[in-house]
Amino acid sequence: MSLSKQIEDLIEQQIEVGIVDDCFTCKKDSEVYYINIGSEEKFLCQVNPKRDPKTRSVLKTGKKGCFLCEENMPEEECGIEIDSAWKIYPNPRPYEKNHVVMVLKKTEECHPFQIIDKKNLIKKALETIYQLGCRERKNDFNLTFNPIRAAASSRHFHFQIFECRLPVLDFSIDFVKKEKDLRIGTLKNYPADAVIIEGENQDEIASKVWTVIDKLNTYSNHYIPYTTLFKAIDNKKIRVYIFPRVAETPSEVDPNLIGIKFGICEMCGMTIVYNDDMAKKIDLEVFKNSLKAASDMEVLKEIVPLL
Repeated sequence: MSLSKQIEDLIEQQIEVGIVDDCFTCKKDSEVYYINIGSEEKFLCQVNPKRDPKTRSVLKTGKKGCFLCEENMPEEECGIEIDSAWKIYPNPRPYEKNHVVMVLKKTEECHPFQIIDKKNLIKKALETIYQLGCRERKNDFNLTFNPIRAAASSRHFHFQIFECRLPVLDFSIDFVKKEKDLRIGTLKNYPADAVIIEGENQDEIASKVWTVIDKLNTYSNHYIPYTTLFKAIDNKKIRVYIFPRVAETPSEVDPNLIGIKFGICEMCGMTIVYNDDMAKKIDLEVFKNSLKAASDMEVLKEIVPLL
């Protein structure tokens, strides 16, 4: 059975037992709706009451701590064994269709921390999105990473996987370097900037992505957070967007900006809020300025020429 079908079946079963909120199967009316941000209709605001951080995590009765550790999950929660190191679980409070988390399992020696500190983690992300987007032709799947200090929902290592078309995909890319079939670039006319790496050879992509992330992990002896999108393109290529970050919440920079944590969805042009009042406060200029405030534009000027 294909991985995408396993994900669909898992979510359907977990809705039936009450672990997952049914927001995106179209089997019942959903509380989730979308508003275009500005008349340009290039950015989106999703209103999703279930994404309120106060109600987002699900733990077994009487348990505290990490909700991605298996011993803390409700008895009814189950997942898909990918291999000896990885397991996929449904996201109980999804923000898009077929939303799951791919979790690196805890061992006796290690509770894996939410930072990409090995190239093999990148290889696993590339392998998985290639399976979903290229082999299975499910082009709307995204595989994403929010690290510590950039809207991570847990400190336990995990990737998010979900289906939708994120607005950033409709913005042009200025590819400034080409090596064999590998291209490296940055975004054109987008409020936030990103290093973009695109190609067909997963090993070559992984090496370049690791070069960027390793520099951000150790930049001038400091850690610079990075939200990351892995995306299959044209059923054969993989494109990776890496957004270096300054602020986790734009209002930390300017109190007039958006006061929620910006993860990969926000950096890719879709902000997620929990009620109508929050949505009404977001206009086009506020959103664009919030993206700028969350981004580390300067570090890109140093990193891209080194690739």
